[in-house]
Amino acid sequence: MARRTLLVALMASLLTASLGAPASAVLPSEQPADTFQVNMPRVRTIALVGDNVWLGGRFTQVQSGDGRNVSDVTNLAVLSRTTGALSLLATPLELGGATNAEVWKLATDGETVFAAGKFSFTSGGKTYKNLVAFDGTTGALVSSFRPVNAPVAQAVTVGGGIVYAGGKKLIAVNASTGEPVPGFVASTVATDSSLRARNTPPQHRDLELINGYLYSACQCDSLTQQSRTLGVKALVRFDPVTGLHDESFIPEGVGVAATGVAVATDGADLYLGAGGSDFIAKYSPTPVYDGGGPRIGKQLWKRDTSGSVQDLQVSGGDVIIGGHFVEIADASGDSCGFKSSSQSTLDPNNECQTRNRLAAYTITGELQTWNPSVTGKYNGVWAIALDGTRTHIGGEFTKVGGTTQTNYARLD
Repeated sequence: MARRTLLVALMASLLTASLGAPASAVLPSEQPADTFQVNMPRVRTIALVGDNVWLGGRFTQVQSGDGRNVSDVTNLAVLSRTTGALSLLATPLELGGATNAEVWKLATDGETVFAAGKFSFTSGGKTYKNLVAFDGTTGALVSSFRPVNAPVAQAVTVGGGIVYAGGKKLIAVNASTGEPVPGFVASTVATDSSLRARNTPPQHRDLELINGYLYSACQCDSLTQQSRTLGVKALVRFDPVTGLHDESFIPEGVGVAATGVAVATDGADLYLGAGGSDFIAKYSPTPVYDGGGPRIGKQLWKRDTSGSVQDLQVSGGDVIIGGHFVEIADASGDSCGFKSSSQSTLDPNNECQTRNRLAAYTITGELQTWNPSVTGKYNGVWAIALDGTRTHIGGEFTKVGGTTQTNYARLD
């Protein structure tokens, strides 16, 4: 009997190893819910307030599931969190008014939504440009928030009564008035064109307030502040009060060509989604003593991906990632090649796993079996928003789990 019990246990262990990490109980369905969607080209960002799901990006229509136009919009739309149809509570602003106008990022304090990007519009005889605030329940413009000369921004976050926005330049403004925060030292980032084959403009791509610091996932090779320029890469830390660059935080092992696109936390450690050399990695934001003295920014694990990780969120014990990858690593050291719009060399050593543009790891770096398969367009998933046991995704795609769904989907 003992030998039989041992044999059964051994077989179960081998089967588990062959299947990989088990599907997590907190991960949602691989099939999309029956919701409305938006037309091409893309959804960049998602914010949730009450029953409203706010979508920002570059699009002109909200469409039913069968592709019929149900509402004309301009780069901002709002759906019901409950029904997935048009919201009955809110009317979105029209955030156009500029060449190649686009909403890049939305952030909310739970009531007000702040939109950053490239746009311009007039209300009450006043012009609002690139950074605006609106009521997250009704969609009404918060007219008192009007930053002057706000630059084009690809990232925004809010906390402690301050709105931080970044494109090439990082700024901080009062969340009520839009006035510059006194004493906050602005900074600019730059990229080195010799490091990458394609054009990579300097941009803060994601800003997050985490445990008393402001973190930026950025397309950056250097940062200039107070007439001083220092080399930086992919993930940069700032003092949120003064704006000063925290030079003690240096992310380990990012590589020469890496660019930061998204950053998230599990409450303790950091997770970076990167382009350029394409990966997801976990970092310690506190000093680690490993024989060589204290280091801040030690890499705890890293997994290669065949395309950029463009957003990531931590859900319980899982890290959900989205991007334009097709093959991703399930172990340290795996090389998953690359995929571009013109050519691809995917999984050259036959050691990676197929995950179409949406996947999940445990917080310890184990690849989950969850595989919704987002397809139809190269760029894939740009935005992920967690909603209890649900996950909202936005980007450039036409199918999720084999079901037609354009640019926005909800996984229940």
